[in-house]
Amino acid sequence: ASFFPISEFPIVTSAAAEYYAKQQGRECNSPRACFKLAFELKLIDDEEQWLQTINDRNEAAHIYREQIAEGVYSRLGNYVTLFELLLSKMRE
Repeated sequence: ASFFPISEFPIVTSAAAEYYAKQQGRECNSPRACFKLAFELKLIDDEEQWLQTINDRNEAAHIYREQIAEGVYSRLGNYVTLFELLLSKMRE
């Protein structure tokens, strides 16, 4: 099974930003802006789930409670699928 380390999150958003600049002539300057643009361009379907990746990334940097950590951990597998779908559409 694939595992997406939360520490690689900036790599994904940087790749998306570069794709938008080169392929679409558009810019995004933050993960939130990149995901909103991807949704607008129909590269992703579930905008809310993508925005949740940002929230979880931010929470993961400050996890002090086990319950929060378990919640973030339980969603990581879904994020692998999301990032793989985006990568696939960017390759088309």
